[in-house]
Amino acid sequence: TYEVGSKNQVLDRRATVNAAVYYTDWSKIQQQVNLPTCGFQFVGNVGAAEIKGAELAIEAAVTDTFTLGGTASYTDAEITESAPGVSAQVGQSVLDTPEWMGNVYGDYKFHLSETMDATLRAEYQYRGSSLRQFDTTMLVSYPDGSAGNVPNMTQVQDSYDIVNLNFTVFRGDWQYRLFIN
Repeated sequence: TYEVGSKNQVLDRRATVNAAVYYTDWSKIQQQVNLPTCGFQFVGNVGAAEIKGAELAIEAAVTDTFTLGGTASYTDAEITESAPGVSAQVGQSVLDTPEWMGNVYGDYKFHLSETMDATLRAEYQYRGSSLRQFDTTMLVSYPDGSAGNVPNMTQVQDSYDIVNLNFTVFRGDWQYRLFIN
């Protein structure tokens, strides 16, 4: 694995900008392998992969009480060699590795009283689609006893979005948090 990055504080240390690019030549990858005739799975060596990517994180104190930030990452993780007896194919993505991910967030800090402070945070997250299984088809048994292959509808995890909100009250050594995910 090779990585080059930079961590920077700018605007009189009120903002940070962190960036990195990386490359990994991965052999003997341990991934989930499905046994098509019985429906069971095991973790085994599926071959080798090449992973290239980049990450960016930015956070800025807009005021003394309000902070904005966000991250973005790109990953190209591809199988380059398939081990014998597994369904992983050269050119497929490494399992559970989305190409794009990112988030943006805002924090607002304020005083509730002489003894209590509070933080309100809102966050949006995005996770791109990812490969969940290498098999493009799955074996099924029909009511008449015959068997056949059908498209594997669980092969890909669709992209999704998440919104998180939380309100935290600080009082001495205690924290009280109300959150919605």
